[in-house]
Amino acid sequence: MRIILFPRDSTHLYNPATFIISGLYVMSFTLFCSLVLYKLRKNKINRYGWRYFFVFVMLYFLFGLGQQIFFQFIFMESVYFFTNNALVSILVGSVFYYLFHPKMRFGKFHYFTFFMGLFWSFSYMFFGNILWVSISHGVLGAFFGIYLLDKDPMRSRLKIIRKTRIGLKTI
Repeated sequence: MRIILFPRDSTHLYNPATFIISGLYVMSFTLFCSLVLYKLRKNKINRYGWRYFFVFVMLYFLFGLGQQIFFQFIFMESVYFFTNNALVSILVGSVFYYLFHPKMRFGKFHYFTFFMGLFWSFSYMFFGNILWVSISHGVLGAFFGIYLLDKDPMRSRLKIIRKTRIGLKTI
């Protein structure tokens, strides 16, 4: 007899039966990681302001939604289809996520990238809701970009600059 972890009837982006519990699980962990990143921040003040942070989270949520659909729904579900083993799918998906973020592989936070890939892959495979995983990716990506990178993360993502009376300002 073959034991399959997390037996699932089909692939899905939304599972109403686990929507609330998966949201509590993923958002609790996201809040914890956000507080850890906030404590580790290089910049002791938010040099960009809360409006910038809110806009960055919203944009990164959309960017993260695309990434999570690619990583979880397309790639990891394909691995699960071929192997019929959730544990292998989670590990392969996490390695793929880690390799997809080359700028974060070289530094003291490269383990964090792999660990978050494991967490998001497990959360998606177990609960089957991509929305919470995408929100988590957006929030933690914004915290990481704003507090731990030395350059303006939104400028490198969007390349949209508007002129103001003060000079150049990223929107």
